[in-house]
Amino acid sequence: MADPTTASRLRGLILSASDLQSLTDWPDALIEDYLNIIDNLITLAEQIDTTIDEKIEEIDTAFTDGSIPFAETLFLVEDTSFTYTNLTNTLNVANAILSSLTASKPVFTNASKGLVSTGTLGADQGGTGLTTITDGGIMLGSGTGAVTPLAQATSGQIPVGSTGADPVLATITGTANQITVTNGAGSITLSLAATAGSLVNITRYTTTQILDADDHHVAGDTDGGAFTVTLPAGIAGTEYRIINTGTSSNNLTIAPNGAELLIGVNSNFILFDGEALLIVYEATEGWV
Repeated sequence: MADPTTASRLRGLILSASDLQSLTDWPDALIEDYLNIIDNLITLAEQIDTTIDEKIEEIDTAFTDGSIPFAETLFLVEDTSFTYTNLTNTLNVANAILSSLTASKPVFTNASKGLVSTGTLGADQGGTGLTTITDGGIMLGSGTGAVTPLAQATSGQIPVGSTGADPVLATITGTANQITVTNGAGSITLSLAATAGSLVNITRYTTTQILDADDHHVAGDTDGGAFTVTLPAGIAGTEYRIINTGTSSNNLTIAPNGAELLIGVNSNFILFDGEALLIVYEATEGWV
């Protein structure tokens, strides 16, 4: 049932002339004035009802389901970018601008559930927990805490694990007489030492010499005179092949290092023209 108009409501309140005559002692002239005033009020109410009806007809009510109308220049207008869905109790807003936020920054909630765009996004929310990160540093996880950046690595450094602790930056260490490590900018080169495996050096000497890790096959040319080659401090597994390549009857003397043994004794070993000695160092027996 439609709501009654303003005019109809007024009509329902009006007393007739006979009602007034029976209820009051007003003279006929006063009753006539009263009825004229009431008639003018009804005319005014009818004009108000007509204006309201015209305004209602001007309002477009063919809105999209879920949209919310807004007042604009005294009229209701529809904005489909701002909708309300009763089924999910959610607001769908497109192209909204919140002046309290900072441009080009991520938005998240603070402790009071308000939207903010300042502060640091924690690791538990997909962030780092940091405001700056070491240039060139490698980031390490720290559970729900802020990530831990390592320092920028120098040439050849790599992260090396440490049980129960964060990895550390370190370089690979070579092994004497076996593996040589060469660190470069963005590179690590591993190579076998001259005395390792099948890689050998062949060196020629004509005067007294102390051998080192770069020697392996040693040619001792004694044609210019006898001389001595001295062995270095022994390292297990090190091999030497020493040859007297002379033809002038001059001896090539091989001397052990300090108190080390050479062929079972701590004394020199003599090579005559054309003779060779192949020796390898063993920790207990010395050069054998």
